[in-house]
Amino acid sequence: MNEALYMRGLVAVGVALALLVVIVGVGSIFNAFEDGDNSGWVWGGSLSALSGVAVMVGLLISRPNPLLGIGLVAAGAITIAVLWHWLLVITIPIGIALVTIAFFRARQTGWPRGAGTA
Repeated sequence: MNEALYMRGLVAVGVALALLVVIVGVGSIFNAFEDGDNSGWVWGGSLSALSGVAVMVGLLISRPNPLLGIGLVAAGAITIAVLWHWLLVITIPIGIALVTIAFFRARQTGWPRGAGTA
C-alpha cells in the first residue's frame, strides 16, 4: 500500500512538471501573437505544449498500456530537451526521471510478461 502511494506521488509530480511545460508553451504562443512575431515562437510553443501533453498522457496511461505510455513519455521528453536547448541541464534529468516513473509504473502491471493481457 505504501509503495502504491509513493508511485502515485511520483506520477503526480511528473504530471505537474509536464503541465508546467504545457503552460509555458501556450504562454509563448500568446506572447508571440501579442508581439506580432509569429514565425518561430508559435511553432516552438506549439511543439512544447504538445510534448508536455504527450508526457502527461504517457504517465497517466503507463499502467494500463505500458508500451504506449513509456513511448509517449520518452518522445515528449526528447522533444522538450531538443526544443529547450538552453535548459538541457534541467530537461534531460527531468525526462529521465519521467521515463523511469513510467517504466516502474508499468512494471507494477507485470509488464513485459503480461503485456497485452486483459
